[in-house]
Amino acid sequence: MRLLILFILLSGVTNAQMRGKIQSSQNKVAVSGADICNVTQNKCVKSDANGDFLIDASENDKIIIFHPAFHPKEIILSAQNVASIFAEALDPISDAKNAPLAPNSTWIGAKIGYNFDGFSDDENDFIGAAKVRLNMAETKFENFDFGVIGNVSDFISNSSKEEKETSLQKLTLSVSGLSVGIYGQHFITRKDEKDAKVRTSSSVYYTANYRLNTYQNIGVDSITVNLSQFKSSFGYQFEGLNFTKKGSLNISVEGSFYAFDPGRYEKIFNNRKGTMFSLEIGAILPINEMIGFFVSTTMAPKVEGVFLCGLIVKPE
Repeated sequence: MRLLILFILLSGVTNAQMRGKIQSSQNKVAVSGADICNVTQNKCVKSDANGDFLIDASENDKIIIFHPAFHPKEIILSAQNVASIFAEALDPISDAKNAPLAPNSTWIGAKIGYNFDGFSDDENDFIGAAKVRLNMAETKFENFDFGVIGNVSDFISNSSKEEKETSLQKLTLSVSGLSVGIYGQHFITRKDEKDAKVRTSSSVYYTANYRLNTYQNIGVDSITVNLSQFKSSFGYQFEGLNFTKKGSLNISVEGSFYAFDPGRYEKIFNNRKGTMFSLEIGAILPINEMIGFFVSTTMAPKVEGVFLCGLIVKPE
C-alpha cells in the first residue's frame, strides 16, 4: 500500500494557500491525521477526516509530511508544483526495511552480548538471542500495534553449584529462553511537535507470553528440570536523535512479572518461590541502519544484577 498525496496550490498570490488531499493509492481511502508541515514558514496542519488540508505555502518552500503508518517525505515546491496538481507516493512503514518490528524498539533482531557481572569464567557469560515478530493483527487504530512475538535463545543451562548464580541471572533477562506470546504497543508521539525536522517517538507496550528454560545436572542424581513460566511485561521506550547513516538512539525501561511452579524452582535453585519480578533498562546506539551497539542492566530482588553490552542486528 502506498500513500498518495495530492497538492493543489491556489495561484494568483505570492504566498498562497496550498490545498491538498491525502489518500491511499491502493484503495483511494482518505487518510486522516497526517501532519503536513511547511518548515520554511514554520507552520503545520493536520489532514481532516476526508484527508483534506489547507496550508500557507509558496514556491521553494520545504514541505514535510508525517503519518504514523508511512515514512516522512520532504518536498521542495517548484514553479511547476505551484501551477499544477502535484502527486507523490510514500512507502508505508509496514512495507519498509526499517519498519518497527515489535516492542522494545525498532531494533528487534539477533542480539549477542556479554554479562560482565557473571559468576562463571567460560562461555556461559555470553548471551545470544533472536527476537522476532511472528504476525500482526489488522486494527483500525493508527497509533496501536498488536501481534504475536517470539524469542529464541539458549534455553538449556547447566545448574551445577558453581554455575547456579549465572543461571539465576539469565532467568531474569528478557531475552532468555524460548518464548511465544502476544503484545500490544501504543505510540504516544511520533515526532517532535516543536520542530518538524526532528523525528522522535515514544510508546508504551505490554507483552504476555509463555517461556521455557531447561536446567541440567540438578541435584545428586543430575536430573533435568524444565521450568515453564508465564511472563507479563510492561515497558516504555523513546527513540530520537537520528543519525546520518540512519537509525535512532533508543532508550527503554521494562518491568516483568514471572509466575512458575514453586516445586520446580526449588529443585533448581534450592529456594522455594513461585513468582519473580525484574526491571530492565537499556539503550541502543546505532552504528548504521541495521547494526547497533547496546547496553542494558537488569535487576531483580535477591539476584545479582546483570550488565550486558554487545551488538544487535536487525533483518532487512
